[in-house]
Amino acid sequence: MDDRGFTLIEVILALFLLGLIAVTFLPLINTALENIRLSNERNQMLLLAETVMEQIKHFNYESSENSYILDMKIVNIIDVFSKTDNINVNLPKDKDKDKWPYVCHIHKKNINDKLWAITITISYNGEKKIKNVVLQTYMEKIEKD
Repeated sequence: MDDRGFTLIEVILALFLLGLIAVTFLPLINTALENIRLSNERNQMLLLAETVMEQIKHFNYESSENSYILDMKIVNIIDVFSKTDNINVNLPKDKDKDKWPYVCHIHKKNINDKLWAITITISYNGEKKIKNVVLQTYMEKIEKD
C-alpha cells in the first residue's frame, strides 16, 4: 500500500466535517452582521438627532438663511416655534419613504418667556427592531432682530 496521499474516504470525511462546521457557524456570522447593520442605523439616527439639535441651538437669522433640516428650512421652523407656545413639527413634509430613511419629530414647549424645551425624536422608516432616538434640551428663546 502506498502512503503518499489521502484515500477517498479521508477526503470525503474531511469535506463532511468542514461542511458541518460551516453550516454551524454561518447563522452566527449572519446574525452578527445583521446586528452590526442595526447598530450602524441607530448611530446614523443619533447623528441626525444631534445635528438637528445643534442646528436649532446655534441658529441665527443671518447665517442660517439656507440651512435645512431634512426638507424644511430651519428659518421656517424657528418662525413656527416663535409663534406658538407648544408645537410639533414632523419632518420630512414629503412623505416619500424611499427618499427619506428617517422621520424627525420636533416638539417645542415654552417653559417661560425666555426658555424653550425642545424634544427631538428620530424614527426609522424601515424595520421596527430599531428603537427611536430621543434627545431633549432647554434653550434660550430665539428672538428675531
